[in-house]
Amino acid sequence: MAEHVEAYYKSENDAESARAKLNTLNTNQILIEEIPDGTDTKLLVPFMGSGDMAASTTTGVPPVAPTQMDNKKKEADPKSLTHLIHFEVEEEDYEKALNVLRETGSYIDESTFN
Repeated sequence: MAEHVEAYYKSENDAESARAKLNTLNTNQILIEEIPDGTDTKLLVPFMGSGDMAASTTTGVPPVAPTQMDNKKKEADPKSLTHLIHFEVEEEDYEKALNVLRETGSYIDESTFN
């Protein structure tokens, strides 16, 4: 079963770099979009952590963040994030896709941690 994933980037080049790496995995429908002006991104946090990933959640929202994160949550400057990448990834490559997002400096919605 495919999981839907979304991540935010500071530049189109960063998002394209992530897409190139994600293309090597079992992913579908990788789309990059420019974030419209005025989009509220203050609940986005840098994607970082230990790599110890939760396998599932009870809320129906796929885990897009590591289970462990720095104590200092940094808010993204709303003007610094310009592009959104979203895609579907098959379960067998899910953790590899998350590693790509972590390595390429993505930001994710803070509500994912709750």
